[in-house]
Amino acid sequence: MKVTIHQPEHFPYMGFFQKMEAADLFVILDDVQYTKNNFQNRNKFQNKNGVDEWFSVELEQHANSKLIKDVMVGENPKWKRIILNKLQTNFGVDFSKIYSYDKLVDINISSINYC
Repeated sequence: MKVTIHQPEHFPYMGFFQKMEAADLFVILDDVQYTKNNFQNRNKFQNKNGVDEWFSVELEQHANSKLIKDVMVGENPKWKRIILNKLQTNFGVDFSKIYSYDKLVDINISSINYC
């Protein structure tokens, strides 16, 4: 039996899904410490002009002292409007449902399910 484990990333890369497909059991590990400047709360895409553009979920202060499953998103709604506008402009898709959660892990699971 092949068991693989991965932390919940924000719109994960293709290797995440290849790893998932190759496993008999895939575990999303969210009870470990959040890592700042990783792909847990950010990612990038190629915009309409062919330029890589970052999009990040703003997090509560001191998120790096918490477990991934306990990290809350930032209270200022500006970050959410910025991400939704970027994604709508470049992909023509409304991702409001994905960003409707208050916890980072729920946003990431929703983005994984979307993909």
